[in-house]
Amino acid sequence: MKTRFNMFFAMVASVTLVLGSTIGVAQGAMLDSATLLSLEQRAQSMHNIEQALSHDALARQMEAMGVDPAVVIERMAQLTDDELRVMESRLNDLPAGGDVLAVIGIVFVVLLILELVGVIDIFKRA
Repeated sequence: MKTRFNMFFAMVASVTLVLGSTIGVAQGAMLDSATLLSLEQRAQSMHNIEQALSHDALARQMEAMGVDPAVVIERMAQLTDDELRVMESRLNDLPAGGDVLAVIGIVFVVLLILELVGVIDIFKRA
């Protein structure tokens, strides 16, 4: 009985040793600074664009046009680094509140109409 147990134990130990000693292959490579910087810039560009697309006004406008924001994010992941940089620069160049001269012009037209209708008296008549 003891010999049988020792034999069984020896078999289990050898199978465990053989199967357990196989080591998975780890792959590694050096990354140069340019590649690492490129990956970091891409991640930053994606984050900035996603943040701009997450604003409520833009999300409502996209939904009104029938565009799903999830599809936009999915397509953004397929853009090249140059395309992402161009898109990010265009988003940064867009005015936040519109053109200042247009706002001043609209305010002037509204005040003029209110003056002509008689609601307000900004332009004093002598």
